Amino acid sequence: MRDPADFVIVDGPTATMYCGSHAAGHIGQILLVGPDNTIQWARAEESVEDFDPWCEAVVLIDVRHRVLALYGELGMSWFEGVLTPSTFELQYAYRAAYYALLAQAWPGWVLQWAYEGMDDIVRYLGDRYRGDNYGRGPTLSEPWYDRSPVYVDSESDNPGDSLLVTHAVEPGAPLRAYHLYNDENSAFGIGATLATALPPTGLVTELPYPPASGLHLDLGARHAMVWTIRELAGLRSDWPRLWPGWQLEFRNDRYETQLARCDGRLFILEPDMASAWDHLTRWATPGMTATARSQLRHTPRWPALVCPPRRDGRRRAAPRQHSRDA
Repeated sequence: MRDPADFVIVDGPTATMYCGSHAAGHIGQILLVGPDNTIQWARAEESVEDFDPWCEAVVLIDVRHRVLALYGELGMSWFEGVLTPSTFELQYAYRAAYYALLAQAWPGWVLQWAYEGMDDIVRYLGDRYRGDNYGRGPTLSEPWYDRSPVYVDSESDNPGDSLLVTHAVEPGAPLRAYHLYNDENSAFGIGATLATALPPTGLVTELPYPPASGLHLDLGARHAMVWTIRELAGLRSDWPRLWPGWQLEFRNDRYETQLARCDGRLFILEPDMASAWDHLTRWATPGMTATARSQLRHTPRWPALVCPPRRDGRRRAAPRQHSRDA
């Protein structure tokens, strides 16, 4: 079974692409060998002219700017091929610890996360991307269920890419918090009706671990704050259609910004960094892991992928849209 990941190596005005047919579930391990070995590994894979339409992860390596950007699972959903209840409890901590470990393997490089998935990658490439597979419809997917939110069972050991939604019905009203399923970002796909579709039942006051994403709604100001540890392709481009009249504020992976707006009415246990490090020792040398842990003073955060300035000093515009039906 294919599990493709695409690798894009940027060197000045050129960008070359390679596809690892079974690499998506292993990019976390692949990248820990450092820049030179990763580039050598990628170039030994199949050379391609465009992105694989089914790719689950993309790694971008800009040699001249020393930028490593990516999105994908990093192996955080599977440990030794077995999905366990603790997997979802560790997903935030695992990704944060991996950032610190990767910084040891890629010294002097800027590490960034493509929070908008392929949108970010294509935006970064600019005119260097001349393919056709970046053609898509809406990517904040329409929910497959009847446009009603589905709640995560408190006893569930498989919440998937869950979403924490918080809001107050009106200024001064008690905060409401909901833990929803969000597979393929389908909860976002409900759109602005989500704000009124949530009844005063199914509320949560605490979570045992940070979920994969968060959404805080200010109904009076029609303002939405979003954070995630996944990729939300189409977040900005699809937002005006699905959330008309709502202002979007994106805070990368900073879940604590949502808690700060809850005035102490919601409690989430801090990421279990110790357990995450225990899992990562299976991949990295003890020396690398010990060094990364010793240098931590707080939970690492992944910065967002920033496009390099053009020659005229301006940032690149939004990515070109292609149509697969053309």
